[in-house]
Amino acid sequence: MRRRILQAEKTSVIPGKILKEIPPEFRNFNKNLMLNGILHYNLELDDAHDKFILKLYKDIDGGRRFSLSKELLGYKLAIRAEIPIPKIYKVSYNPPYLLMEKKEGPNLKSFLLDDKINFSLKVKLVKELCCYITNLANIRGKKIDSRVYFSNMLNNLKRLTEGINIIKLKKELAVVESTFCSLRKRTRYFKGNFYSCAVHGDLNPFNIIIDPSLQKIGAILDWEKGHFGHPLEDIGLILRRPLFGFSEILRAEYEKKIGKLRQNQLDFFKDFFNLEFVIHYLVKHKDYSIFSNKKRNFYKELFQNHLKNLENI
Repeated sequence: MRRRILQAEKTSVIPGKILKEIPPEFRNFNKNLMLNGILHYNLELDDAHDKFILKLYKDIDGGRRFSLSKELLGYKLAIRAEIPIPKIYKVSYNPPYLLMEKKEGPNLKSFLLDDKINFSLKVKLVKELCCYITNLANIRGKKIDSRVYFSNMLNNLKRLTEGINIIKLKKELAVVESTFCSLRKRTRYFKGNFYSCAVHGDLNPFNIIIDPSLQKIGAILDWEKGHFGHPLEDIGLILRRPLFGFSEILRAEYEKKIGKLRQNQLDFFKDFFNLEFVIHYLVKHKDYSIFSNKKRNFYKELFQNHLKNLENI
């Protein structure tokens, strides 16, 4: 196949050192997102239908919130749990970036909300998702002291609030502080030690891509928060909002495989992840200016819903 040498668009800010390493037949270096110190680019091969994602890890405030090594750890956990992920074509540590397959297809939200899709097929997909969550939960790590784990978890989140404008966001900060107090008290629901397990850390419907031709999950994306943590983290994260009418099916399937969930523990994680989203939005909402109006409004509405949920604790 003949390939022309194309230059990157002038709008691209890919450093020259990386640009030299990437084969010249790539085109459309379009930046579509920069959050948490990771630049995402869409890349395409000239005269071909292949599409790729370039994830470039940048320094933010003197440090990397999400590093290349963290994301690679996440992908290793996914492979151990037999979870489908995008193919990784190139790993570079200096400068740090990943070149990977771009997975096409509807995300879980659009799939579950599509009235044209058979209900039984949706149930099948939700049960498949549950299998992947429990596969992760069955990868055991070290035994951890609950008191230490949850103290660190809340303290790390608390540090992020230092970037919030105190004067302009007094009302929102009052809700944040009230939620922190509530969560600290509720850590008493977790006593003694627990065995850590593999956790995705950002399991939401937008990171779950469906393969319509195979009628199954094609890939679970974005493993930069992958770590060993509490067994309820992923299920608490995915259930923090109603799963478009499928929450109870997912929970019932999970309990069949893992055991009965304690509601007070599950609610702790739901509220924790709602708080995490609210804090991230308050700190980073100016970065959302790169989005379209539709996407900005979507995140703003999501933020307002999460804030309202925290007000009702």
